[in-house]
Amino acid sequence: MRSQGADVAVISQAMPKDMDRFGEKDGVWICTFSEVQPIVHMLGWHHQNICGIKKPGKPWR
Repeated sequence: MRSQGADVAVISQAMPKDMDRFGEKDGVWICTFSEVQPIVHMLGWHHQNICGIKKPGKPWR
């Protein structure tokens, strides 16, 4: 997938046969529809904390 030059996210109802939840396969992160929102929230929170965009302890939204 990454070796093929993919650099975009694709969200689908069809998961690989060997996966039933969020995980990485061949350099690509894959998740179910129900996992998208919590993952986006977690990534946004960590991004803002790492970059020092907000004051510690304050909600990022």
